[in-house]
Amino acid sequence: MTRITTSSLNDAISSLIPFTVGMNSIFRDLEQFHSSYPTREVGYPPFNVQEHDENNWTISLAIAGFGEDEINVTQKERVLTISGKKEVDNNATEKANYLHRGIATRGFDRSFRLGPHVQVKNAVLKNGLLTVDLEQIIPEEERPKKITVTTG
Repeated sequence: MTRITTSSLNDAISSLIPFTVGMNSIFRDLEQFHSSYPTREVGYPPFNVQEHDENNWTISLAIAGFGEDEINVTQKERVLTISGKKEVDNNATEKANYLHRGIATRGFDRSFRLGPHVQVKNAVLKNGLLTVDLEQIIPEEERPKKITVTTG
């Protein structure tokens, strides 16, 4: 697999434009993603994206310590946003005598740009891992159809 870096993304887009028809929105999405993507890597919470087949994916986030009521999963149009805000009891935290405190309790926001017709099937929190299943459901009118060729 060839890795496209952010510095070569514009060149890649420009080289593909002559060979596409009606794909302006895809290139616009790529340019928008390129301009909005943070320049530094944001690593919290860590996540995996797994492809099961061409129409099904799972996003998994490691969010140990968060409860169901502290997590929001929303989809608005083609953007999936997963956020968490830990309710911390400051009195209990101040009274605790930590020798080491490595479990993160900070809030987070993760956004994923989804492809056309990709919908969230479900979101499950189990053993500190949030899994979000996604499925692309292509409407009947957009599925490939055979065009009959006639003589004229």
